[in-house]
Amino acid sequence: EVAAEDLARLGSAERLDLPALMQLSPARASNALRAWLAHYTVAPATLVDRLLTEWRPGATASWPAPGGSLQAYRGGLFWVDESAAVPLPVRIDLSRPGRYPQPGWRGSWVVEASAPGVSSSRLVRLTQRARSGAEQFQRAPATVARSFKKACQEAGLPHWRRDGPLLFDDAGRLIAAAGLGMDARALAAADEAQLALRWQED
Repeated sequence: EVAAEDLARLGSAERLDLPALMQLSPARASNALRAWLAHYTVAPATLVDRLLTEWRPGATASWPAPGGSLQAYRGGLFWVDESAAVPLPVRIDLSRPGRYPQPGWRGSWVVEASAPGVSSSRLVRLTQRARSGAEQFQRAPATVARSFKKACQEAGLPHWRRDGPLLFDDAGRLIAAAGLGMDARALAAADEAQLALRWQED
C-alpha cells in the first residue's frame, strides 16, 4: 500500500521519476522501486541497491536485469525488453486509414485521414526496414535534414527507442520513421489527398 501511494506520485508504468524517487527515505525508495520493477522482472536485491546508489542526477545509465535492462534517461527510469532479431525488409501497403500491426517490431502503423500527411498514392508500395546507418531525417518544412542520430537527439528519443522500422517509397525516399514521425520532405501539397502516419508501440 505504501509503494502504491508513492508510485502514484512518481510517474507511470512506462517511466519512473528518479529525482522524486531519491527524495524518499532509503527504505521507501527501495520499496517503491521493487514494486515498479515487479511489472517487468524479478529484480534481485543487488540490482535495486546498485540503481539507488549508482544513479546521479542528469546521468544516462544502464543496468542489465533478467529479461531486459533498466535505462536511466533525462531523469526517468525505463524498462527495455531484451532485443529480438531485427525483422527482414518487407513490402507494405498503407494507402488506407487503419491500424497496421507489425508484430516483429512490437508496434503498429496508424494511418489517419489528416493533414499534414503524405499523398495516398505514395503509400501503396512502401518498403519497411531497419536503419542502415546513413539515413537523414527532416523534422519540419524549411528546416535542414539531419543525421538520424541528431534528429533523435533533438526529439528527445532515447537510444533504445531508435531501432524501430523506417518506411521508404519506391524511389528509396524516406517517408516515416518510428518514434520521429513523417519526414517533412514526404509531405503532400495542400490540395492533394493525404494520409498521416504515426507509429504506436505495443
